[in-house]
Amino acid sequence: MKELESKIRNVSVTHDRLTLELADGRMISAPLDFYPTLKKASPSERSVFEVYPRSIHWPLLDVDLGVEGVLAGARELNCYACKTGDG
Repeated sequence: MKELESKIRNVSVTHDRLTLELADGRMISAPLDFYPTLKKASPSERSVFEVYPRSIHWPLLDVDLGVEGVLAGARELNCYACKTGDG
């Protein structure tokens, strides 16, 4: 996969979905059920994130997701989701 193709241009997080827009125009969307820490977090916790060319970091939640993992359909294991936000 070419580096430009998998660079993240934009990120959107709703109450039930994570959506990435990539530099090549693709939109990748996954249910938050794939990422229990994000799903359990409050909307305000989910809204604070940093976008890097190939990953997203939620500093309040100590969560990092790489674009390759999202593209591959990788999921966070439930045992890692210790956060109990009100979201």
